[in-house]
Amino acid sequence: LGMSELVLRTPLSDQQRNYMSIVKDSANALLMRLNDILDLSKIEAGRMELEQIPFSLHNVVVEAGRLLAVNASQKSLELICRVAPSVPDKMLGDPIRMRQIIVNLLGNAIKFTSQGEVFVDLWIESNAQQQTLLHGVVQDTGIGIARDKLDTVFEAFKQSDNSTTRKFGGTGLGLSISVQLVELMRGRMWVESELGQGSAFHFVVPMELPADADTRDKSILPPSTPLTTLVSANATARRVYAEMLTECGMRVESADDISAAIGELATAPKERRPSLVVIDLVASHPLDAVEIERLQSLQDEKSPALILLIPAGQVELVEQCRQLGLTNSLVKPVKREELEKLVCSTLNPPDSAGTIENMAADSAPVRPLRIVVADDSPVNQEVASGLLALMGHTVESARDGQEAVDLFQRGGFDLIFMDVEMPRVDGLTATRMIRELEGVSGLHTPIVGLSAHALLGFREKCLEAGMDGYITKPIQPDELFRSLNLAAAPAVC
Repeated sequence: LGMSELVLRTPLSDQQRNYMSIVKDSANALLMRLNDILDLSKIEAGRMELEQIPFSLHNVVVEAGRLLAVNASQKSLELICRVAPSVPDKMLGDPIRMRQIIVNLLGNAIKFTSQGEVFVDLWIESNAQQQTLLHGVVQDTGIGIARDKLDTVFEAFKQSDNSTTRKFGGTGLGLSISVQLVELMRGRMWVESELGQGSAFHFVVPMELPADADTRDKSILPPSTPLTTLVSANATARRVYAEMLTECGMRVESADDISAAIGELATAPKERRPSLVVIDLVASHPLDAVEIERLQSLQDEKSPALILLIPAGQVELVEQCRQLGLTNSLVKPVKREELEKLVCSTLNPPDSAGTIENMAADSAPVRPLRIVVADDSPVNQEVASGLLALMGHTVESARDGQEAVDLFQRGGFDLIFMDVEMPRVDGLTATRMIRELEGVSGLHTPIVGLSAHALLGFREKCLEAGMDGYITKPIQPDELFRSLNLAAAPAVC
């Protein structure tokens, strides 16, 4: 996987790039299958342990949706994520396994849906002291399941019938793992479906609440309740985004026809115009050139502020809007806090002209860094060093923990990637040795652990040894690059 990523970042012909993309996609598919089988084995052996830590359910749901948003957009499906306003911002549980459940259900829904929408919705069914009963559902408008097959969909290595497996692929492990994870959480899962009418996979799990549990943060917008026009051709999306804007402190009017709404806004007298227009560009109804030009015509001092919600993966549309000056945009699915910040900055722009770009992943530091990659595997060294070198950073390699400590003592390094299991001196021991040396100098060099371990508590073990972060193998470029931000963070001594 790492080597294919490196090759894809080199000059290639279109045919070569196509072949390498297939290699990478196939390897990722195999990795997912292996992870599913390992999870199933741990569950059946009674070795699957769940964490009980505070986490934001809202972030988990949207992040799960973002993992599959491009897949949905490529099929012209609308992917909509909703967490009810009554759901507390923080809960106690296992965020990784909760995300796994939602990703499995969403992936299943997208696979078997050719048109329409996929909708994940979570709300509170009941409350009792420091515990709440969370109800979630993933609905689709797909092929549905015959009633006599409903009892078999949660069985491992089995789908509703053999023709489904041949047409859509897959092993049927995702649903089996999800239902067993829900049961480990002391909950239950079931499906409601009719052939040709779509499916709805429900789960109900009890969730503990931390002592300081509260609902979402109060709106940062002024209490003037400005009027907003929300335009979306999808009824479910209109309802969800109207709810989010209302939470942001806005008064919302909804419309379902983008062309008609643009025309009305262009001709409406100033006193009847809203302060803000939010246009949801649904995946199944792409904007044409005339509509985009009419949108641009709204960009003047007398017109309302404008925000676009753009389907994931539509890079050309994002660039087209940017060239026309329509830069207040968010890629869907969006988080409420992202929308609120953009609404606030759009209605109250800074003195220096400019707009907020789409919410992207944290970028790596611009300045070149000197980095140590400590790993006893030459392949892993080559992958990490190659990716970092492509970003303009200088990398030196170490084959074990002692070599990493020796390089550190030479000085001048901004960051260390430290494999946990190495000969002579392992990564945890090497990290402790470096932290002892820093106790004398008063300096702090960020150390990021590397390991294929996914066992409960292993990340905490790395942090206790003095590491600042931890990423799992195989190395994913995005995770590797995000870790570079540690080199720009304030030192913690």
